[in-house]
Amino acid sequence: MSAHEIEDLIEHSVRVIDRAGERLPAREARDLIANLYRYQTYFDCGGTLGRVLGILHRRRYLIPLPLRAHPDAARFAALFDRIERSGIWWSLHEARRHNERGLYAYSDRGQSNELVAWNATDVIEVTAKRDFAVDENPGVYYRLARKTKPGRPPELDIEVGSSLWRRLAEGGSLQGLDTAAPASLAPHQAAARIVAEAERQGDRELISWWYAVVPRFAEATAEPVDLQSLRDDPDARSILGAVERARAFEIRADWGCLKVPRPEELGGASESFRAFAPFWYALDWSLPPPRERATVVGEAAKGLRDALEGGKAAGAALTQAVEDMGEFSSDWSSFLSLFKQGFGYRHVGAPGNTEFTDRIKRVVDFSGERPRVDEARAEAELALQAPLGKRPNLRLI
Repeated sequence: MSAHEIEDLIEHSVRVIDRAGERLPAREARDLIANLYRYQTYFDCGGTLGRVLGILHRRRYLIPLPLRAHPDAARFAALFDRIERSGIWWSLHEARRHNERGLYAYSDRGQSNELVAWNATDVIEVTAKRDFAVDENPGVYYRLARKTKPGRPPELDIEVGSSLWRRLAEGGSLQGLDTAAPASLAPHQAAARIVAEAERQGDRELISWWYAVVPRFAEATAEPVDLQSLRDDPDARSILGAVERARAFEIRADWGCLKVPRPEELGGASESFRAFAPFWYALDWSLPPPRERATVVGEAAKGLRDALEGGKAAGAALTQAVEDMGEFSSDWSSFLSLFKQGFGYRHVGAPGNTEFTDRIKRVVDFSGERPRVDEARAEAELALQAPLGKRPNLRLI
């Protein structure tokens, strides 16, 4: 099963890097992105370049070139003629069979995969079974030109650091930054720079994700070989500092590698990971165990209703309920449940019924890091709805 959480981590990080603008020099931003996609190859991930294609072009991780700029275009003319007619995103791989070197093009047409091999004599062979060796991660793609360029032939996208990029750079076909090989960064080194930028942008979620995955990435890449060396590493320390300042350890992702493991969940981990985890995840483990949203919101709704039935003002009662929801107070569905169960408002989610949600948005300000109740407006607009003694079932929507 594809590690979608890693794909999302990479995409989110690329966007944060791009939003940094000139705070990150062009080469540093490009190198960070190159390393992110290198880490992704250690996990079961699908192709995700298309999610942020514009950023990858702008930050020069992908170099767009005309299709016929490929140095083998003349040698394998039949291949490139066919590509120009295809109109589909394909990837290009160097292929070898016996003593012949050719190119292999992969295309996923939705219903079936077509394997096409071009050998050294430029004869197209369409086969159902691949009987030749290929470079599995070529870093070379061709795609339709963007919608703003109707009628244009497909274009090449070449990853910086790929073998084809090296041929073009050495042959003088590239200029400036595009000729510079990306520097290799260990995961904790790249993470330190990305986390620092995420902190500037107020992105606590991304900080929490990197906090969870740094040891996993380090172990997967063997960078560093000894996890314990991160204890005194300045980059690793800077990550933990950002986690603590932003209190990002309070964000409890429950998704694959983004979930911070609890001590009792380390049974299947390696010996080195088990030895390192108590140091790295100490901030998280010092907190109480994660709470269930249904239980927390249900209890907050019960407390809200008890307060209202006891005569407490609606604004003050709602403020206390929001505080009681804690980490779940930023979840919109929690507020829907709270208003239905606590105040007794009905017909939640009925087609065309915007009055209910509009009322919530008028009395609660969601623009900050935590929701804030306008108590004066709550006093004017909110009231107990269900008769005393008749409480709705405390059930999440």
